[in-house]
Parts: sequence; C-alpha cells; structure tokens
Amino acid sequence: MLVRSYNLNQQLLQRHYEEQNENAMRFPVSDLPNKALLMEMLEQVVARKQTTALMIITCETLRDTAGVLKEAQREILLLTLVEKLKSVLSPRMILAQISGYDFAVIANGVQEPWHAITLGQQVLTIMSERLPIERIQ
Repeated sequence: MLVRSYNLNQQLLQRHYEEQNENAMRFPVSDLPNKALLMEMLEQVVARKQTTALMIITCETLRDTAGVLKEAQREILLLTLVEKLKSVLSPRMILAQISGYDFAVIANGVQEPWHAITLGQQVLTIMSERLPIERIQ
C-alpha cells in the first residue's frame, strides 16, 4: 500500500511539473508559444539549417487599448487578432506571442525572399482590416 501511494504521488508530482512547464512556455490568454519557447524553436531551426523567415509583428491596436478596454474586452480583441493572424499562415508556420502586443512568426519552408514579402503583405492587410467590435462593446 505504501509503495502504491508513493507511486501515485510521484505520478501526480510529475504531471504537475509537466503542466507548470507547459504553462511557463505559453502566453496565458492566447496559449501561443511565448518568447522562451520561441527562442528554443529558433535554436532548433538554426541547428537543422532550415530555410526559414522570421517575422516580428507589433500590434499597436493592442497597445493603445491597454487603458481603454476592460481586461475581458482586451482578451477578446487579442484572441480575434490571433485568429486573423493564424488565417494567413500555413500549417508549417509557427505563431508566437512575445509580449502583450508583439508576435513572431517562424515561417518554415520559405525558400525565396518574395515568399516572405508576400506573407508580410498578407499580415499587413489583415492587421489593417476593421475588427468586429460588437462583442467588445
């Protein structure tokens, strides 16, 4: 009985440790990889010598709404922007959130500079679109 209790406690501790580790590597609201996880992924990309583009995106809308919107409204806005960003990324690309209003994209598989330019233009287009604010008001 004592051994079984010890094993159960070890399993619970291991699960708790894994959950904490997972939470430490993700941005809380968006559940996107955070800066620490992004850096690890970039190290892997460099080690494998893959052709990749790195794009940093600052969303001034999120920064400007910091004192204006309530926290719940700001979270809705953040999640809406994340969905819009994901909509232009291919499944091989990774979206990370590195601050409250900064994002990064690891664009795996980008072979030519014009691919990265096209992706950047798509991101600019969707970030410039009006947001559906009915849910926020």
